[in-house]
Amino acid sequence: MPSLPNRVHPSSVNPLTTSLKPLLNL
Repeated sequence: MPSLPNRVHPSSVNPLTTSLKPLLNL
């Protein structure tokens, strides 16, 4: 998983992580 910059707001990271979680569970 690519490391995201700390400057990214959690609000923008949340949708990204939630969409990646199902993929990681596969």
